[in-house]
Amino acid sequence: MLRRPSRSRAIYPGSSSSDRIRFQLLAKSFEIEQAYNRNQLAPGIDLQLVAAADIGPRLAARPDLSEPVLDLSLFIDVPLQTRLTRGRASVAGAQRQRAQLQQAYALDLVSAEVRDAHSTLETAWARVDASRSEVALATRLEQGERVLFDQGDTHLLTVNIREQQTAEARLRLVDALLDYQRGTAALRAARGEAF
Repeated sequence: MLRRPSRSRAIYPGSSSSDRIRFQLLAKSFEIEQAYNRNQLAPGIDLQLVAAADIGPRLAARPDLSEPVLDLSLFIDVPLQTRLTRGRASVAGAQRQRAQLQQAYALDLVSAEVRDAHSTLETAWARVDASRSEVALATRLEQGERVLFDQGDTHLLTVNIREQQTAEARLRLVDALLDYQRGTAALRAARGEAF
């Protein structure tokens, strides 16, 4: 059954675009890599607290073991600011930006394909509508010509011409219906819908 195309669903592509998901994951991966490389540039600070106590019997030779011992240590690791580490962070940032731009491009491309397919579908619908009117008028004209022929007011050649015009109008209707079905398939494909 033919339906007039609705614009409300036509412009928005399907949400399960594999390219879009792939570029989102790529961008997230590069974002993590960039954060890791930036973290490698920062100094490392480790704080360590160690507590110890002797729980056995007291030894006269070691009176210092009778009291608990607390040991607090602070380790600071300052990495060398090499061009390699900064370069890796910059590369990861550029790759993330590239993936985001590719994602936007893919979404724009899909949106353009959907709009184009919807426009084609609307044009095909208009052709179907016009072809139906043409068939109805050609059929009416042919029937009128037959009535005139039966009354003897026209020739058989004129009736044949009207029959041929009706047949051609029906062929144009079939072509318009075919274009409509192709447009429907193109729109569904652009949206990423299953057939």
